[in-house]
Amino acid sequence: MADYYFYLPQFTELTISQQVAVTETAQIALSGGPGTGKSVVSLWRHISNYQMYKKSLLLTYTTTLAKYLTVCCTSINERTAANNIKTSLKGKQMVDKSWNEIIVDEAQDLPVSYYNDIKSITKVSYGADDAQILYPDNCSRQSELKSLFASNVDYVLD
Repeated sequence: MADYYFYLPQFTELTISQQVAVTETAQIALSGGPGTGKSVVSLWRHISNYQMYKKSLLLTYTTTLAKYLTVCCTSINERTAANNIKTSLKGKQMVDKSWNEIIVDEAQDLPVSYYNDIKSITKVSYGADDAQILYPDNCSRQSELKSLFASNVDYVLD
């Protein structure tokens, strides 16, 4: 089997807007096209929570991305954070009031009903891009997410 190399940019390598989004104390709403760093910001926010002794759950839609993010955490020795990265569908049963924040990466790929179920439990931050919707008949558009999470601070990455 081939070896894979996982690279997570150092926090100081992030753009200023990415760094500000990571350190924002309020809930955030990330947007931007493919490759703008939404997943990287979500992961750094998750890691940062654990470095500040806050417990967060990072959810992402695909198993492959969840595995990648987990290995990136492990590569910088953030094992507790790595243990709390799940796919959105498998991680939903873990959603309870014990989390300081739930971070949903690829939020556009889940239906609005998913968020209606979790938004009253704890703070929810997310990253989404309508241009990357996998299943148009079962998704949440950015306008719907903005309406559901009206108090989230917007960060548009480029």
